[in-house]
Amino acid sequence: MDHALSHPAAPALPAEALGHDVVLVDGYCIFCNRLVAHIARADRTGRFYFVHIQSDLGQAMLRRNGHDPSDIDTVYLVTDAGGPNERLHLDDAAGRIIWPALYRVGFMLRFVPLFMLNLQYRLFARVRYRLFGASDVCIVPSDELRARVLSAPPLSAALPSGAD
Repeated sequence: MDHALSHPAAPALPAEALGHDVVLVDGYCIFCNRLVAHIARADRTGRFYFVHIQSDLGQAMLRRNGHDPSDIDTVYLVTDAGGPNERLHLDDAAGRIIWPALYRVGFMLRFVPLFMLNLQYRLFARVRYRLFGASDVCIVPSDELRARVLSAPPLSAALPSGAD
């Protein structure tokens, strides 16, 4: 399988994350970073790893799966990362995998129509900076979380528009 991550110029997915599920988040979004901390705390089996969309690794993972890496208003989940069955899930499909894996009541998302979930994700994404803010400073995670965050956004990058 010819993946962009196997190209010498593309960043490599760390061996410990191969075959795991990787959540891609906006690295500047304060809400998104809190969400990562929450998922990591609830994920007692270590199923999920995390990558910031703005990082080289995040950009490469999205390109490899045929998605626009400039779209930071989407919830992304890559299942079987780096494996032969790797697949990119967006918004509702990502939520329908993440939440049932963490909480028993998460299965109830299956009963919410897809268009409603997608609409909710998109509307919230547009106002998340106004509600929670953005930061160009890395929030220092615990040692456990630091081990599961595979990349950080570049320090030289500007905050996304609407984040000020």
